[in-house]
Amino acid sequence: MTLEVAADQVVLSSRRKEKKADPGGVRIQTWSASSDACDLHGLTVDEALPLLDKFLDTAYFQGLNPVRVVHGKGTSALRRAVHRQLDALSYVRGYRLGHPGEGDSGVTVVELGD
Repeated sequence: MTLEVAADQVVLSSRRKEKKADPGGVRIQTWSASSDACDLHGLTVDEALPLLDKFLDTAYFQGLNPVRVVHGKGTSALRRAVHRQLDALSYVRGYRLGHPGEGDSGVTVVELGD
């Protein structure tokens, strides 16, 4: 569709539209260096796994034990990916799903050690 208007008929509006923040922006997950929990829920597997690795490395070297990984319940895709990653790490002694009051199946409690 094409619209042709004479230049003398074009009027600049004095109203400005306010730009609204895009709710679909990038989410960056952070935690404090001494935190015993990493919240990954809402992230994709590709976004979450590098953050999980960094969190677990930091927790291990700081001697934090146990630590909690919050992956949410959802479709369980993130939980399964987190568990596969935990299985591959030599310094993970074990893990379990959270008990009632710990986050139930939306949280994995991880035991770190040699």
